[in-house]
Amino acid sequence: MSTKHFRASFWLMLLMMMSQPLAAQTPVASFSMWIEQDGQTMPLSKGVVTLRKAPFEVVMALSRPMAVHLSASLLPKTLQTAAKGWALSRLPGFENRGMAEVMFNPDNQLLICDDSSSYWFFTDKQTHRFNRVTRSGKKLICRRTVTQLVDIDEQVTLPVSDINCPIYLVAVHTRPDDVTEVHRQWLTIEWK
Repeated sequence: MSTKHFRASFWLMLLMMMSQPLAAQTPVASFSMWIEQDGQTMPLSKGVVTLRKAPFEVVMALSRPMAVHLSASLLPKTLQTAAKGWALSRLPGFENRGMAEVMFNPDNQLLICDDSSSYWFFTDKQTHRFNRVTRSGKKLICRRTVTQLVDIDEQVTLPVSDINCPIYLVAVHTRPDDVTEVHRQWLTIEWK
């Protein structure tokens, strides 16, 4: 191949690569969230999971190492506004993001707060905020065990067996700018 043809081929390939949409080059990260109790995935009916007042797990399937902001509240306002499609900046439970929690959730806690979200992430086996992480195909299955709730607003810790009101969960994944929302999911936990 002549130098002239090589240069033309090189520039043509470069132009083709640059014209590909970014999404085609970098898959969008995603997650799904569900609740398990006694090793069983609990059925979701109209956005509600009904549990016994006993330990449970919040499970997230991540498409790759990433972070998810989780608002957990005893008031429905964040879930209601999220379900209406309000922008992330307008959701009450995300006014303050990134409540600091310890790695690996050794106390099996779920932080409850009306205006702040927890920052749950998986970077690698040594850096995450879940009790345990396994692989299932291409997904990371991240489990966070909950035996007690820590109400940040009231400064009280309660075992799950003492909870009498619903828990409203809203999970949001953003781009690295921490502003542009990629995906959201919500559910309500009620008790038998």
